[in-house]
Formats: sequence, structure tokens, C-alpha cells
Amino acid sequence: MSSPHEQALRAADLISGLPLGEVEARLKRGLHQSDRGKRTLAFYLADLADTDVQQLGGYHSLAGFAEAKLDFDERRTREYVRVGRKLMELEAVDRAFLEGHIGWAKVLALVAVATPEHEDAWVALARSGIPCRELDREIQRAHPGGPPRDPSDRKGLSEKRFRVTAKVPALT
Repeated sequence: MSSPHEQALRAADLISGLPLGEVEARLKRGLHQSDRGKRTLAFYLADLADTDVQQLGGYHSLAGFAEAKLDFDERRTREYVRVGRKLMELEAVDRAFLEGHIGWAKVLALVAVATPEHEDAWVALARSGIPCRELDREIQRAHPGGPPRDPSDRKGLSEKRFRVTAKVPALT
């Protein structure tokens, strides 16, 4: 007789010991479902942030609503709102995701750098089969808001940026 946990796993179609090909197919299906769910969250949280409709439910802020209804912390809520808003202006990135050409990890990378002016070039790069790690490197090499760097322009070190802050006495 199987345990309640084993019965629950079988009911969820989670089966141990499958052949590698079947495990890979199930992993990809699960990832796709997860990615689509994240896009849904980003869309509706951005929509709520722009309309303040959550106040009709008695919540003073979107963060309060998301914490009560989704068990999200404020940082996670802000992240989904930011990505959802960016995807409203980056239609080519959103379309590539919705059509299944790129996954959520690449969407997150692209919204950090792409602008409507250069998003087609970024989408083409992301769709080229480049691994996420290499896409992240290309984003680090690019200028904010600019296109991907030309592959022939690989001379020298990549540009590094960092912020320097200091406290100075008023008399200085």
C-alpha cells in the first residue's frame, strides 16, 4: 500500500524513475507552464499598479494586496510590476516570449537592457540559440539602452561601471 504522499505525487502526474527523454519533456512542459504563469503575474500586477483597483478590495497598496493574496513580499511585487510595465513597451520581446521563441529567463535579461529602438536586435540575439549566460555577458558589454555590441568589436576589456559615494564634512 502506498503512502498518502506517494498517492498525491501520482495524482499530480509526478512519477519517479521515468526514462531521461520523458523526464526532459516533463521538465520543459513544467518550465513552460511556470514561465506563462510568471507572465500572467507580471501583466496583472502591472495593471493593478497602474489602476489602483486593489483599493476597492480594501488594500492601501499593491504590496499589501500582493502580500495578502499572493504571499509576495514587496520586492517580488515590485519586480513583477517592473517587468510587466517594460513588456508593455517592449512588444517584440513580449511577442517572442508569447510565441515560445524565448523563455522567461531571457525576458528578464532583455528587459534590463532593451529599449523600443533596439529591441529587435536584442530579440534576434536571444532567439539565436545563445545560452542565457552568454546573453547576460552580451548585456554587460552593451551600453544601457543601446544595441548589442557588434561581434567584431571585441577589442580590449569590457566596460565596468560602479558607483562611488563619499561623505564629506560641510566645510570641505
